[in-house]
Amino acid sequence: MSKIDWLDDISQVVMHADNKEAALAALAQQLPQKAQRDVSTLRQIMAGEVPSQKALKKSGSLWAALFQLAKQGDKALPHYLGQYQHLAKARLSLESVFQTRFLAYLYFFWLIMTLFVSLLIVTNTTLPTFTEFYQDFGAAMPLSTRFILEGWFLLLAIGIFLFAALFALIMPWWYRR
Repeated sequence: MSKIDWLDDISQVVMHADNKEAALAALAQQLPQKAQRDVSTLRQIMAGEVPSQKALKKSGSLWAALFQLAKQGDKALPHYLGQYQHLAKARLSLESVFQTRFLAYLYFFWLIMTLFVSLLIVTNTTLPTFTEFYQDFGAAMPLSTRFILEGWFLLLAIGIFLFAALFALIMPWWYRR
């Protein structure tokens, strides 16, 4: 066991035992001296007490969140001990998403540049061609065609798409706070 995992692993063993106090006492004798602080923290939790802030910081933010949940919830603090493992797995999978955020921003920047280049191409090549075509026949360009080709519809569609993409990139950061 690594130093960080001890509180989690000790709580998993103790919470799955029939006699939790005896399992904790037997486990405390087998563990090295470094793990005794986590054993005493677990004893406090089983007694329904919230450990000191120093113990919470050492145990990690998930334990602090579980203690806060126990304060506000209607279940006793020992009920939350078994939930740490599931939350830790969820946190690891979420951290892997946050590691790819740089690539997402790079892709978003590339997407913006591609959209603006395509907008320039449309307004500089397609729009004059359509305008000349209609002028050759002495007709006015229809309002809907003018709305699409003069960039307003395209700008509106690009703006909506960019807003949705930016929203998708910001949401993980918002939940992370």
